[in-house]
Amino acid sequence: MPTNVTDTSTLAKAVTSVEAAALFEHDSSSYIFKSDGIDGVAVIDLLVELKGVNLTGGWTLDSGNISNIA
Repeated sequence: MPTNVTDTSTLAKAVTSVEAAALFEHDSSSYIFKSDGIDGVAVIDLLVELKGVNLTGGWTLDSGNISNIA
């Protein structure tokens, strides 16, 4: 289930607050982050910048799949 990231003051704070998966914005860029579920950030975790995507329009989570990103 995606996490609601509340502290995006730095990219590091946003990423380390995620427990499983999250979509969030930081510094005018949108990101998706998927964690392995273990505390801390590891090489197996995934961070992807979504170029040209604005998350303020919303997104849909259906059966674990993220779709309809505005």
